[in-house]
Amino acid sequence: MVSNNLQAELTAVLNRLNEEQRRQVLAFAQRMGKPTPPGVPLRSLLKFAGTMSSEEAAEMSKVIEQGCGKIDH
Repeated sequence: MVSNNLQAELTAVLNRLNEEQRRQVLAFAQRMGKPTPPGVPLRSLLKFAGTMSSEEAAEMSKVIEQGCGKIDH
């Protein structure tokens, strides 16, 4: 249940946004309502620490930056 003050504040903010921004807020709120998939415990990843050379790490960082470092506005 949303309090009246919170409801009014949300409505006021939404009224100041354009249609695209409202759709972004809606998409964000919908994602918040979904459960987060379980992750991997850090402890299970520690065995991989130090297994990559500096050159391999630099190459991986470069590839990630080129392929994944973009934001879809």
